[in-house]
Amino acid sequence: MKSVILVQQLFYGLTTGMGYAMFSLGLTLILGVMGTLNIAHGTFFMLGALTISSLSTYLGLNYILAAVLSVVLVGIAGMIVCRLVVEPLIDHPNPLLTGMLATLAVSIVITHSAMAIWGTNIVPLTFPLEGGVLIDDSRYLSWARIILFIVGIITFIFFYVFLTKSRMGKNIRAISQSRIGASLVGINFRRSYALTFGISSALAALAGVLLAPIWLASSIIGQSMLLKGFIIVIVGGLGSVRGAVIIGLLLGLIETIFGNYASMYYRDAFSYGLMIVILLVKPKGIFAK
Repeated sequence: MKSVILVQQLFYGLTTGMGYAMFSLGLTLILGVMGTLNIAHGTFFMLGALTISSLSTYLGLNYILAAVLSVVLVGIAGMIVCRLVVEPLIDHPNPLLTGMLATLAVSIVITHSAMAIWGTNIVPLTFPLEGGVLIDDSRYLSWARIILFIVGIITFIFFYVFLTKSRMGKNIRAISQSRIGASLVGINFRRSYALTFGISSALAALAGVLLAPIWLASSIIGQSMLLKGFIIVIVGGLGSVRGAVIIGLLLGLIETIFGNYASMYYRDAFSYGLMIVILLVKPKGIFAK
């Protein structure tokens, strides 16, 4: 029985880590390419969760269609934010600070708008598949988490192929190394910035869509997710895609195991404490270049 419980907890931790990793992947992508931290990233996660809940529950849309629309709409919203708010500050002497302040303002506007529209209560969402895969007579792995695991793996593979094989992905990587050099060979960095921001926002929304039936959606879930994303990005190494994925998965596992065998109330404190210890040993992060 204990082994069955351990398997279930490990799987739940791994799937939570998948959500963390997807969210952090977008956060570290913007940092690596544009040199700024997107403080509004958590609100895009929140919008993904709220949008699918509203489209599916209130408008009665097919669940898969609602999920796709949520990711696409939030991705487009991210591109608009990039064009209107982030791009005008690109040439500022301190783009990291100005970008953080600008996206903080965006985050406040979006969060309060969401509160005005949805309130602070939970927006219900019914997952179309009930139950899950039984691992003994009374315990099972829920379909929501199984699909989260599968979609997470597909997303990571697609993201890797996109960055390494596609022309747009190579353009993004070139700009992350040198914006001036990329511009000299004809790469439109403004278009690539907008695409980067859109992909990042879509990844955050996808994490929100997949975690919505597990965590329940509300207008206040974005900030706590953003703090988890900061832990992952900092510990993994600023701008490290590999670090975001690996540390995101590990954080989900560590939190679940600690919460199950120690205390759910102190798992966040444990996560931050672990971050401090790691940074004392590796100040630039584990996978920093």
